[in-house]
Amino acid sequence: ALHAGGRFTAAGGVPANRIARWDGRSWSALGSGVNDAVLALTTFDVGDGAGPALYAAGRFTSAGGVAASRVARWDGDAWSALGPGVPDRAFALMPFEDGSGVGSALYVGGWFTASPAGDAYLARWGCVASPPQPLGDLTGDGLVGLDDLLTMLGLWGDCSDCGNCPPDLDGDCTVEFDDLLLLLQAWS
Repeated sequence: ALHAGGRFTAAGGVPANRIARWDGRSWSALGSGVNDAVLALTTFDVGDGAGPALYAAGRFTSAGGVAASRVARWDGDAWSALGPGVPDRAFALMPFEDGSGVGSALYVGGWFTASPAGDAYLARWGCVASPPQPLGDLTGDGLVGLDDLLTMLGLWGDCSDCGNCPPDLDGDCTVEFDDLLLLLQAWS
């Protein structure tokens, strides 16, 4: 379905407070909507087994009658707040995998100068946990074994790209004995 947000109070003649759903034939409201402008919409799956949900951001302070400080989640039946929200307008939403290894997260951008985590202008919610890659798993198969050892030995003594050299397990910019010890400790 297509979802639209803004400052409207009706869509296609149907009462819809600032957010509505188009199913290809008609508009419908998402519960009782929100109490002020919706400035951004996206879908995101937090990995809780419920599947993807619709997220809204804007100038509102309540969604479906529930206190929601400028960000809220619609699960198909009801609205809920995203924690304490953010203290000022939010007008960007984007699911993103930042490469940190914790999985995808929902990023919220806006005019706020501090989020609950102390972030200014950008906050991160809903990390979808990915299983951590074991130290020494150089092939990405979830195990530390012979293929990882061969990968390490292939770069022994060399680490020409110091900041991006997976076999350099201890981070000293050289693939050497200490890295081999770390790999052997993680052998599985």
